[in-house]
Amino acid sequence: MAAAVASLGVGLLLLAITPKVGFLEEADRKWFGVLSGKGEAVVGQGTLEDPRRTEEIELPEEVSPAGLLFLDDDHDEYFEATPPVPTDLAVVFSRLKTQGVEHFGVGYPLGWKEPDTLALEAMRAMMDRLEGTVLGFQLNNGTVGEPVPVPFQRCSIAYAEVGGDRSKLPVVNSLQGETPEFGGEKTRAGFTLLGNEDDESERAYLLARWDDRVVFSLPLASAIVRLGVPLDQVKVEAGKQIRLGAEGPRIPIDFRGRIKLPTAEPELLKAAATAVISKTLPDGFGEMDVPVYLVDSRLGASKFEREWGEMLPRIDSVIRSAPRRVGLKEVPRPEPIVEMLALVAVALVGAWLLRAKGVFGRMIQAVFLCGLVAAALAAVIRYYSLAPLPLAFQMVPVAALLMVMMTEGSGKIEVVRAKSVEAEEVATKPPKKGKRRKR
Repeated sequence: MAAAVASLGVGLLLLAITPKVGFLEEADRKWFGVLSGKGEAVVGQGTLEDPRRTEEIELPEEVSPAGLLFLDDDHDEYFEATPPVPTDLAVVFSRLKTQGVEHFGVGYPLGWKEPDTLALEAMRAMMDRLEGTVLGFQLNNGTVGEPVPVPFQRCSIAYAEVGGDRSKLPVVNSLQGETPEFGGEKTRAGFTLLGNEDDESERAYLLARWDDRVVFSLPLASAIVRLGVPLDQVKVEAGKQIRLGAEGPRIPIDFRGRIKLPTAEPELLKAAATAVISKTLPDGFGEMDVPVYLVDSRLGASKFEREWGEMLPRIDSVIRSAPRRVGLKEVPRPEPIVEMLALVAVALVGAWLLRAKGVFGRMIQAVFLCGLVAAALAAVIRYYSLAPLPLAFQMVPVAALLMVMMTEGSGKIEVVRAKSVEAEEVATKPPKKGKRRKR
């Protein structure tokens, strides 16, 4: 009976304090996720006022094709130079804005040795007119590091905020190129290639560490900007996923911050960049809320940049087709009296089962009871949509086992002590004097 009372007290205590103590609430939520089959898709503190809620995760029904503009060798000379100079790009940004494009990613590094100052300012102003312009740069891990450029700071998170084993993320410290162009006051940046990492056709990097920041790839940065996700809501768990806000995509990644690429090419709205100047863009280009990218496909471009430009639509497709939350299902706590009666039942059953002789036998019974309680809790959660605090119920058999073992151990100690005292008394007691015989 002492074991039943003690284990019941532990259960009642955990019922009262678990939602209020951080590490206990976290442990209870994780175990609830296991029992409910929802894993980490569980929110709420588990109180009557803030009950557990399970997230309903689904794949998007339809993913609209992204827009892809490619630089060719421009034999018709629509641009002043190839690749385009600031004057050309200012016109491109202006006409894309007129076309309805609001989010634009440049998939090759911009930079000119002696640009026209007025044209450069005009181009930057046009970039800022769009809701989101993201520039792409190749990053390296050189012998001499550089501070994180401002456009990367505008779209990055602190390294300390990354969960999981973040030590395996690729490390960078500098840009490729001598005169990079960082755009306007609102421009963000993402990386295209990582110079110190091997190229892969089946995987692509989304994350890299730069000093105390974690920077994003161009398509990931574009998605964050396009969806309007505040940076404090970008949650990265190395080896698991990148979550873009509560309702946004949940992109699975490995410990290196990579995604697995599909083999099939996604549907695209594709056109030469000169089509913006000649006003021959495909029907529907820029009319939907989808990203538009500019890549360098010229014969004179770097082989690696051309290959990355071909890979870009697949990276974007993985990000935009990732599962996301479509709703929350509330799983309320049972009535307090029901929880207390259930705890009493578990405590009594535990005390009865743990009457077995021997430590090994009691441990087997405790494991059996823990499994039985877990199965009962899973059934209640899944089939009756109720959320008792599983940690409180699971600790009752454990507390009962500890109480029985402690009681038995203290009893044995008392017996040994009593025998020791008795033996000591016998040893110190003077022998009885016998009567002398008369001679």
